[in-house]
Amino acid sequence: MLKQNFIIFYKIIDLVRFYLLVILFSSVVIVCFVDVCMRYFLQLGSLGWAEELMRYLGIWIVFLGMSIGFKRGVHIKMYFLAEKLFKNSKSYKVFIDVITLIFLFIVLLFGFKQALNNIPQVCVTLPFSIAWIYFGIPIGTTYSIIDCLLISFSKNGVHPFLTKHEKSEEEFEPIEEKIQ
Repeated sequence: MLKQNFIIFYKIIDLVRFYLLVILFSSVVIVCFVDVCMRYFLQLGSLGWAEELMRYLGIWIVFLGMSIGFKRGVHIKMYFLAEKLFKNSKSYKVFIDVITLIFLFIVLLFGFKQALNNIPQVCVTLPFSIAWIYFGIPIGTTYSIIDCLLISFSKNGVHPFLTKHEKSEEEFEPIEEKIQ
């Protein structure tokens, strides 16, 4: 029952991540298109807030996209260093996962701290707190931690909840087999 509840929970948060990325990326494209049309075709000048909004949405897109990179297993890992330190392929995979998780927890901690410290600060051209932008860091990092843990505890080194359209032929083979 607990496993089934976790699967449902993960699928819901994964769907939220997917649609949030679609909305954010679409917003960047639309705002950029409107800004360019107003500036060059209509000669009305640039939207003053467009550049700042696109930059802030980019922060959310990067950190949420980073978590999808973890889910799909496409991030570069430190195999060259771990291969020199460990003879056993299983032990250097554990080493890499531990180092990655430590780094992600540090990013989570400092991202959350940065967001809380900036609650009183308001954006220059937009009417909301800059903390909303900084909260993209701990949220995206939390997704990355969840995906990294799921991959670390999976039997074949592949994310257990990859959907059919997310899988490619290369992702079915763990990277350790390619190295040997």
